[in-house]
Amino acid sequence: MGQAPRPAPAPESGPTVGPLIALGAELEGLFDRLARRAGNVTLAQFRVLDALAAHDPEPLEPQHLSRVLTLGSNHVTMLLDALERRRLVARKPHPHDRRRRLVTATDAGLDVARVLGAHMTALESRIMDAALGPADQRRLRVLMGRVEGVVSGIVVPDTRARPGP
Repeated sequence: MGQAPRPAPAPESGPTVGPLIALGAELEGLFDRLARRAGNVTLAQFRVLDALAAHDPEPLEPQHLSRVLTLGSNHVTMLLDALERRRLVARKPHPHDRRRRLVTATDAGLDVARVLGAHMTALESRIMDAALGPADQRRLRVLMGRVEGVVSGIVVPDTRARPGP
């Protein structure tokens, strides 16, 4: 949006990992800008609203959102805090366990998820249709499913070494 398109890298040139990471980051940035402009939320906030809308009217627990969105529980809590301040989600106590909470999207949150979801789908279709024909799109979806299966099985330990002496 407003930036000149970059030429595609030549196939089979250079390392294969860098382009995958770069493409993921570029797509995330593109969809985040769309979320901010069209929905006045971040991409991560949209993902929360979208997950809640998909389960509406059933509430979800924050830990379920954390698993579904593959985000840390502290990140989900910060997203829910921001969305609750804007009255896009509501949290209430769990009826059987006072340590747990249930989260639902408010009507305003459902509206953001619906309207912004349509924009997201349109942008994804625009990208896919411009880059690939129908057969290539089907093949890409199969390949993405395979890659996602491998990625979901990889665990990288969180060893946060403290900087300094």
